[in-house]
Amino acid sequence: MRLFTIQSFWSVIILCTYAAAEAEIYVSPQGSPTNPGTQAAPLDNLESARDMLRTLRQNKPDGLGESATVWIDEGVYVLTKPLILNADDSGSTKYPVTYTALPGKKVLLLGGQPLFPEHFVPVAEESVLQR
Repeated sequence: MRLFTIQSFWSVIILCTYAAAEAEIYVSPQGSPTNPGTQAAPLDNLESARDMLRTLRQNKPDGLGESATVWIDEGVYVLTKPLILNADDSGSTKYPVTYTALPGKKVLLLGGQPLFPEHFVPVAEESVLQR
């Protein structure tokens, strides 16, 4: 049986930690666009998360250099304009970017403004009813 030295042990730990490095950004309907995107202080929308990943990538000479996950908390997200993701936003085969709901959470993305029933009233004008 071969024994590891303390130095070998820490080298393995450091390498494993480096290999598992991943950028994580959190999004919640209760978040804020000025938050840092952590689990305790999430961003408020997917566009802010995408922009944060783009900034992280621009600030590193070799791109992001790690996988990234955007964790989406439960709730309804109203997209008032299209969320545009291009090839750069997907990461790479080695370092993919994933957008996913937090485990066990339900996320609803609405591609427009919701219509609420309280804004509608029955048509009462006779000429309109005759059509």
